[in-house]
Amino acid sequence: HARSMSEPATDDHNAQVLFGQGDDEADHPGIARSSLVRSVITKLQTNGDLVYPRHRHWLLSWIYSSPFLQLAALKTQTVLCPQLEVHRDELITTDGGVVSIDWVDSSLELPPNAPLLAVLPTLCGSAQTHRAWLRGLSAETGFRVAVLNRRGHGGLTLRTPRFNVFGDPTDTRFQLEHIRQAFPESTFLGAIGISAGSAQVATYLGTSGADSLVDAAVCACPAYDISTAFGFLTMGSPRLDGLLLRSVQSHWLEGESGCTLANAADLDPAAAEALRQARQASTMEEFVEAHTYFAGCADGAEQYYEEHNPMSHFQSIAKPVLLLNAGDDPVSLHATIPTEVPVHGAALVQTAFGSHAAFVDGVYLERSWMMDVSTAFLKECSLALAAPSTTHPSDR
Repeated sequence: HARSMSEPATDDHNAQVLFGQGDDEADHPGIARSSLVRSVITKLQTNGDLVYPRHRHWLLSWIYSSPFLQLAALKTQTVLCPQLEVHRDELITTDGGVVSIDWVDSSLELPPNAPLLAVLPTLCGSAQTHRAWLRGLSAETGFRVAVLNRRGHGGLTLRTPRFNVFGDPTDTRFQLEHIRQAFPESTFLGAIGISAGSAQVATYLGTSGADSLVDAAVCACPAYDISTAFGFLTMGSPRLDGLLLRSVQSHWLEGESGCTLANAADLDPAAAEALRQARQASTMEEFVEAHTYFAGCADGAEQYYEEHNPMSHFQSIAKPVLLLNAGDDPVSLHATIPTEVPVHGAALVQTAFGSHAAFVDGVYLERSWMMDVSTAFLKECSLALAAPSTTHPSDR
């Protein structure tokens, strides 16, 4: 059942659910999506999938209830996990840039008609960032897993002075087209966007509408309105904001992926000024607004937020979507979570605990509840969309 999201989730175990509601009562495909999503969420609730944490041993409760201990547990998992074996496809964009797709090797053994799962990583992330979750995912779920690396991610060197912290929807479509063409017998493509990747998913879905190549998606730990989210972060957790800032400055301006930007002499005056501002940024909000020139928005932050803020396109999403947040998230703060979801076919699920893209679970904290719920949602959507009684021709 739906409950208000105006306050953080208070039940320690049962997630709150808020269903989206569009304004157009004549939007029959949208109403059909809403019915589909409600039936899927009801099934997940019945199966106990929306209970977190599932393993409640008293020795683990102090980890669950601390967002920073959750992040530490996730970091430990990742460090201890062997490198993920992947097969990489590098794709050259029309402007000479490069993006890539990392196919998880184990998933390549699946039959040609296996459902597809695109994973869009977190800020500066890659397949190896999420290897603790991705290892064994195909064997458990039956999804063929492909990780979409944005420009400058996953060890890719920037070949042109262009990048976007939250990903470019044109690049995203280019990658998704490649995935579809690689396995044309597959009839379902799901997507999971994690943190910054969730903004990439939402913006792609909104700008594509009914033409989206993705059939259903999950936005895990979104901050929603990116024009205000980092301002909230600076006020609520300036130390964490500073850590994120140092991470992106190192990644884009100092590391291998930032080699094109490192030589301001090769840039035009406007680009050199944008580079200077990015280097001098003292908050994440300042960095995001300084980098807009490199995202193809010469008119600055106003143009960037109009084109790349997920909330600018949210009402145009025409596919089933699960939005997943934790009430104790130290990055995508509770203040950023909307109290209403203004689109048919979406469900916002919020837990009391989970931190930022952690949701550690299991007897040995070896599982990710976030990934378990995300794949369960997508699997149920694939089954529902394949059933003739729930498929609307204009909705596919």
